[in-house]
Amino acid sequence: MPSKLLQKIFQEFVPQELKQKYFRQGIAQEIEMNYLQHVPVSLDLEKLKSFNDELKIQTLILVNFAPQFLTDDQILDFAYALDIKKSHLCAVLPYLKKSNMIIECLEKSQKVLQVIKTYPNDYFTYFLHHEQTELMAYFAENHRDTLTQWIEQNHEQVLDFCLETKNKDWIDILLHLIEQNTFTQYVDAHGHLFFEKLNETCFQYLLISLKDYHPEWLKDFLCADQFNYFNHLIQKGFIFLLIELFVFLEDILQDTYPNMNLLKVFLYSKNFRAIHMAAQHGQEAFFDWVMQKHAAELAKIIKLPHCLALKISVAYKHKGLFKLLLPQSNLKPNWYGHAQDFEGIYYDGNILNIALRFGNVELLDEIYGLLRLQQEPEQIFFNNQDDLLLSAVEGHQVECLEWLVNKLESEITRPDVLEEMVRVNNYSVIYEAALNGNRGLLDWFSQRLDNEIIEESYPLFRDFFKSEDNIEKKLSLPILEWLETVFNARLVNLLKGECYISLMQAIKCGMNESAFWILELIHEKIPNLPKRTQESVLQVALLSENQTFLNLISEQLSKRAIEKLMKVLDEDFLRPFLMKSPEKSLEWLRQYHFYPTVTEEPTSTPKIKWCAEQIHSLSFANLKNLNLKNLKKLAQYDDARVFEVCVHKGQLKCLEYFSQKLPRQFVEIISTEGSHLFKTSLIQQEFGITDFFLRKFKELDITLDFDIIDFISEIFISENIPALIWILETGLLKIEDLSEHAFKKLIEHLCMADSLMVLECIDDVIQIRLKQNLPATFEMLDDGSEVGETILHRLILDMNIFEAYETFLYSNTRRHYKKIDSLVQDVRSNLEDLIVHQCPYEQLPRAFRLVQFSITHTRCTPQVVNMLQVESFRNYAYTNDNLLIRLALKMDEELIIEHLLSIPEVKTLAEQNQFYRQEQSINIGNESSMKNLSFFEELELKELAEHYHSMISVIGSTSLFEALKLKLAEEYEKNPAKLSYKRRQITLPLTYENFEGLNLPSGLKTMALEAYYKHQVHTALRFLSQPNDWIHPDMDEDLIEFDENGEASAAITPFIPEIALLYFAATDEAMKPTEDFTLESRWQNFYIQLALAGRSHNCEQEVEIERGDGTTYIAEEDDLEPDKPTCARGVRRHLYQSLLGHPLFSLLTPDLVKQELYSYVFNYYQTTIDEEFAVRIGQAFDDYIMELDQDAFQFLKKLDIPQAIQQQFIDLMRSKFKLKFTAEYEKMVSDMFKITETDAHAINFHQKCLQPVLDRLMQKRKTEDEQEGPNKRACSR
Repeated sequence: MPSKLLQKIFQEFVPQELKQKYFRQGIAQEIEMNYLQHVPVSLDLEKLKSFNDELKIQTLILVNFAPQFLTDDQILDFAYALDIKKSHLCAVLPYLKKSNMIIECLEKSQKVLQVIKTYPNDYFTYFLHHEQTELMAYFAENHRDTLTQWIEQNHEQVLDFCLETKNKDWIDILLHLIEQNTFTQYVDAHGHLFFEKLNETCFQYLLISLKDYHPEWLKDFLCADQFNYFNHLIQKGFIFLLIELFVFLEDILQDTYPNMNLLKVFLYSKNFRAIHMAAQHGQEAFFDWVMQKHAAELAKIIKLPHCLALKISVAYKHKGLFKLLLPQSNLKPNWYGHAQDFEGIYYDGNILNIALRFGNVELLDEIYGLLRLQQEPEQIFFNNQDDLLLSAVEGHQVECLEWLVNKLESEITRPDVLEEMVRVNNYSVIYEAALNGNRGLLDWFSQRLDNEIIEESYPLFRDFFKSEDNIEKKLSLPILEWLETVFNARLVNLLKGECYISLMQAIKCGMNESAFWILELIHEKIPNLPKRTQESVLQVALLSENQTFLNLISEQLSKRAIEKLMKVLDEDFLRPFLMKSPEKSLEWLRQYHFYPTVTEEPTSTPKIKWCAEQIHSLSFANLKNLNLKNLKKLAQYDDARVFEVCVHKGQLKCLEYFSQKLPRQFVEIISTEGSHLFKTSLIQQEFGITDFFLRKFKELDITLDFDIIDFISEIFISENIPALIWILETGLLKIEDLSEHAFKKLIEHLCMADSLMVLECIDDVIQIRLKQNLPATFEMLDDGSEVGETILHRLILDMNIFEAYETFLYSNTRRHYKKIDSLVQDVRSNLEDLIVHQCPYEQLPRAFRLVQFSITHTRCTPQVVNMLQVESFRNYAYTNDNLLIRLALKMDEELIIEHLLSIPEVKTLAEQNQFYRQEQSINIGNESSMKNLSFFEELELKELAEHYHSMISVIGSTSLFEALKLKLAEEYEKNPAKLSYKRRQITLPLTYENFEGLNLPSGLKTMALEAYYKHQVHTALRFLSQPNDWIHPDMDEDLIEFDENGEASAAITPFIPEIALLYFAATDEAMKPTEDFTLESRWQNFYIQLALAGRSHNCEQEVEIERGDGTTYIAEEDDLEPDKPTCARGVRRHLYQSLLGHPLFSLLTPDLVKQELYSYVFNYYQTTIDEEFAVRIGQAFDDYIMELDQDAFQFLKKLDIPQAIQQQFIDLMRSKFKLKFTAEYEKMVSDMFKITETDAHAINFHQKCLQPVLDRLMQKRKTEDEQEGPNKRACSR
C-alpha cells in the first residue's frame, strides 16, 4: 500500500490521541503493521464515501486492503457504504469470499440484505454468472417472492444461462420455469434456437417434461428441422440422446406414416450427411447403432464411389470396417480429394498422402495392398515421392515415415531415395518436424542421413523462432537440444536473433526450463543482456505473470537496476497490463514501491464510457452476458457504431445475436446502413459476414443502394483479389449481362488496376465478351488514350487477334505500318525510361506488360535484355505463373531465355513444370546476381571520365589506387575492429599476418573474424587487397583472380582505373556535395559500396525485419563467413552506386525536377516584380482569397508565365540533364505549367515561388522606410 494512502487513512480515521505517537515514529510501515492490524477503527460512512472517491488508483484502491484492518461488523458497514457509492455493483461480494460467509452475513446484517432486495437485478445477475447456487437456494427458501419476481422479469437471461450450463441446480430452476407461461413465450419466440442450445445433460432432464407438457413442440421442431438437429447431435457426440429422440420421432409418426422407414430417409438425406459427420468425428457408437438396425443399407451407401473420403476417414479409427469401407473395385490410385480427421483438420491430396497424414500404418498397408493389385510400385509412387515424404512428416508418426522409405527403397530399389527427396524438398521436412516439436522424427532423420545433409537445412531455420506458430512445441527442451547437436555455435545466433525473441516466447509461455536452457547456452545472465532485452524480459514476465522469471530478475539485478528498468513501463504497456489485473505481477511490483496507474480516457457520461468500453472489448462471450436493456443501449450508441466494429473484427456471431435479440432495431439499421456495412465486409474480406448481409437483404427485400460498377472500381484499384472473386462467384456482377455502356465503364475501371491478377480473375469472361465483336472492341480500346492499353496488350498476345488488329488498322484507312511501328516504338521508349530509373516498385506491373508485349511481337530487343537485368524487375519476373519464360520458350528467344533462367525463382518454377526440356542445350550460368550497366549509366561514367581525364592522367590510376588503400588503412587505425573478452577490449591488427600472431583460441578467433567482417573500412580494404587472405577458400574460380603465387583476391584488376576515377571524384573538394551530402558522407558512401562488393555473396539470405510501427521489410543478412566478393558485373554495379552527392553524377528524380521548376519560377518572378507591383499583387491575392473578387483574379492572370518562358525552362533541363530528362519528366513539367480559365500561375505557384518573392520585397521596403524615418527627423531639426 502506498505510504500516501496510509497517511490518508491515518489522518482520516486515527483518533487524535494516537496521532502524536505515530507521527513521531513517522514510518508508514509502522502504521500498517501496528495500527491497522491491532487498533480498532471507528468508521464515519460519509467520510468513507468521500475518501473512496479520492482513492481511485486503478487497481490499488482502499477496498483491496479492507480485510486487513476492519472487523466483521465494520466490513459489512464498509461494504454497504461502497454499495451506495458504486451504484450497487456487488462491492460486498469480493470481501465475503465463500458463499457460507455471505449467507451468514445476510442473516446477521439487515443492511446487506436490504441492498440486495432493493437492487435484485444487479445481485441476482452476479449470482447467476458466478454460479452462486447456494445463494440462489437460500433466497428460494427464505425470500422466494424476491427471487421468483426477478426470474419472471428476466426469464430470457435465466433460460439462456440454464441452457448453456450443465449445473443440475440450474436445470431444476428451468424445470420450474416450464410450468410458467414465460417458458412458453420463450420457446415460441426462439424456435429451434432453443433446442440448439440444449446440451446433453440439460436435455436428459428436460426430455420427460417436454414430452409430458409439450410433445407437439418436439415433433414440430424435429420434423421441420430436416434432420439438422440430429446431425448437430452427431457432431457433438450425443449419440445416446440422438437415439432417444429418433425413437420418440418414430413413435409419434407411426400412426401418420406407418410404412415409412425413417432411418433410411435419415441416412440418405443431404448426400449422406449423417454418415459423413459420424465418420469425420469418429462416432463409432453411431455406426454400431445403424449396423444393428440397417446394416445392408449402410454397406450399400459406403460402397458408392464418391464416398471414398468417408471411407478413409472411418478407417482411420474404425479399423473393424476396413473390408467394408475399402472394397477393391472402387479404389483408384490416382484418386484426389480430401478427408477429415477428428480434430476437424482437412487433408487434401492423393490417397496415399492422406493415409500418411493420418499416421496409421495398418491403414497404409491395407490401401497399398489394394493399389498393388492394379499397378506397379513405379506407377503408384510416380512423381509423388516428395509430397509423400512431407505427408509422412505431417502425420507425426515415425512408423509411417519408416514405412514409406522402406517401400521406396525395397520396391523401387533406390537406396539413396531419402537423401534425394530431402534435398528436392529443400529440407522442409526437417524444418516441419522441428516446428511440430517431433523429436522422434528428428532423431530418425539424424540416424538415416549424414550430418552434412541435415546441416544444409540451416538457412530454413533463420526464421524458426520469429513466428508464434507452435511455440510450445518448437521451444520444447528436446527440440532445442537437437538443434544444438546439429547446428552447434550457429544456434546461438538464431536464439539471439530479433532481440532474443526465442527467450521472450519461452518466458511468455511459461516454458521456464527452456528459457533457462537458452540463457545457459548463450552464456549470459540477465544483467549481461542488452538493456533493451532486459526491458523486454521484464515486460513479458509481468504480462505473463511468470513468477519464476520475476524472482530471477530480483536475484540477478540490484534494486536500483530494477527501478531503472521500470521506466519502460509507460501507459502504452500499463493500459493492457492493468486490464488483465495480474495480481502476482502487481504484488511483485509493490516490492519496489511501484504502483501502476493510467489516466482515464475522457468520456462525457458513464453511459458513453460504458458503451465505448463494451465496443473496445467486443466479443460474443461478452455480448451474450448483457441483458436486453443494455443490448439496446449498445446498439443505439454512436449511430450504431457497434455494427461497423462487428464487421471490422469479423464478429459474425455478434451480428447474428443482434438480429435475433433486437430484430426491429436490426432491420432499421440494415435498411439505412446495410449497403455501407456490406461494402465494408467485402473490402475487409469478411465473406461470412457478406453472405449474412446478402441473406438478410433477400429476406427483407432490401436493394443495394450503390453502383456496383463504381464499387468494382474501388476493388480493382485496391487490387482486392479475394473480394473480386467473391463478387463474380456469387453472381453479384454478371459481366455477360452488362449493357454496352456499363461494360465500357467496367473496362475503364479495369485499366486503372496495375496488377494482372485483377484481370486474370475475370479474364475468361472479358476475353469472350471482347472477342464477340473485335472491330467494336478495337474501336473502344484504340481511342488514342491510355484507357484500354492493358486490355489491348493482353488481347493481342494472341497472334490471331494481333493479325485481326493489323487488319482493323489497315481496313479503317489508317496508316497501318506507322501505327504498328509507333506501338512498338512506344514500348521501347517506355522500357528505356523505366530502365534509367531502375524500375520503381509501383511501375513493376507496367514494366511486366511492356516486356510481355516485346517478347511476343518485337522479338529480342536490347531494352528487354536490359530490363531483365534490373534488380527490382528480376524479383518480379517470375509472377503471373512464370509467363515471361513461357512466352520466351514459345518464341524461341534464346538470349531472353538465358537471362530469365539466371533468375533463381524463374529457374525453379521452370524446372518444376518442365518448361524447357527441349532447350537443355542452352548454356545456363548460375552467376548473374548483378546486372550490367545500362546505356545511360555507361554514358554517365563516360562523362565523368572525360571531366577528370586531364587530372588523373597526371597522377596515374595506379597511384590513386594505392593512395585509396593507404587512406583506408589510416581510417582503420583511427577506429579499428575490437574484440570484447572478459570485460576488456582487444584491438585487432590491420594485417592478416599480425592477426595470426595473436594466437587466439578457436572460439575467440571466430569472434574476432566476425568483428573484421562487420567492420566496413577493413572490409573495403580487403576487397582491394591483392591477395586477400580473408577470402573464402571455396569461392568459385570464375568470380575471383589469382596472382603468380596462386593466391586469391577479388576480380578487380580490370576495374582499377574506374575505382581510381570514382575515388578521385568522391574526394574532390572542388565539387561541392549535392543532395544533402557532405564531403565526409560522400567518402563514407564510397567505401561502404566497396565493402558491400567485398561481401556481396555473403549477404544472399533475406530476413524479415519489423519496423517500430509494426510493418515489416525485407533485408539481407550477412552469414559472417570468409569474404565472398561479387562478380565482374557486380563490381561495376557497386562502383556505379559508390558515387552519390556529386554534381556530375546525380540521379534525376521527380522531386528534383519540381525543385528545379520552383527555383526557375522564383527567379522569373524576382526579375519581373518590383516593390510597388508587389503591394498590388498582395492586395489582389487577399481580395481574391477572401471575397473571390473577379477583378483581382484577372489582375493575377496577368502574372501567368508566357509559353516561351516555359519552353525556355524545358530546353534548360534538356541541356543540363541530357537523356535523363525523359519524355515523362517533360510531360510532368507541362502538367505543372498547365492552367485553365479558372486558375492562374500566381495561385498555383503562390506558396512555393511567389510569396517568398513578395515577402522579400516587402521586407526590403520596410527596412528602407525605417532608415528613411530618422533621416527625415534629422532634416526637420
